[in-house]
Amino acid sequence: MMPLAHAQKPVKAGAGQVVIYRCTDAAGNLTLQNGVRCPKGQKQEARVLQAPSPPTPAPVIAPAPAMAASPAIATPVVDASAASASPPPAVAAAPATSNNPDLAPGTLPPPPIYRCHAHSGNSYLSEDGEPKDRCVSLTVTDVAGGSNRSGAEACEVQQDRCDRVPDAQLCEAWSQYDRQAESLVALDNPELAGKANALHARTRKVMTATTCAAPAVVGAQNP
Repeated sequence: MMPLAHAQKPVKAGAGQVVIYRCTDAAGNLTLQNGVRCPKGQKQEARVLQAPSPPTPAPVIAPAPAMAASPAIATPVVDASAASASPPPAVAAAPATSNNPDLAPGTLPPPPIYRCHAHSGNSYLSEDGEPKDRCVSLTVTDVAGGSNRSGAEACEVQQDRCDRVPDAQLCEAWSQYDRQAESLVALDNPELAGKANALHARTRKVMTATTCAAPAVVGAQNP
């Protein structure tokens, strides 16, 4: 960069340089002119500056090669009548049939029954399948871990587990339940008589009015 020139004669710029003229008029107004000298009567100062480098041309991006056309995918033709057709209705499983020829057509199978298992290993039959709560005794010790001398007792409440008897075993289970009800009636306990008789009436109805009914026994005739 060259210093300011106060002469009115033109200033020559070298290669790659420009001349900036600083012009001040009588009123003190300042203007800058690139390569153009100040008008007569104005104070002129010239400064030689390095010309700015030309902008770097933007890189030319080659166009992307044309993509090969994707092969056409055939759309499967769906038969509208087959798509709208409803699936065949599910056929309900027929109730288990009995080998008893004496049963009337349409005789119903026995109702569900449940076999419940206690934590002690015992099992029992139940019509409602509601497991019972049992208080299982726990070992009680003193603070030091010794034997219990205070006579205190404690237990843990545990619930039985009940499972529905499979349909193929219903008649066998109801037959067992009927024998148990008959045994309760035979005890002839006044406190249990009402419940025992009602239970036996239900089990007898199942064993005679459902597919669990036994075939009639025909007596042998004497010659």
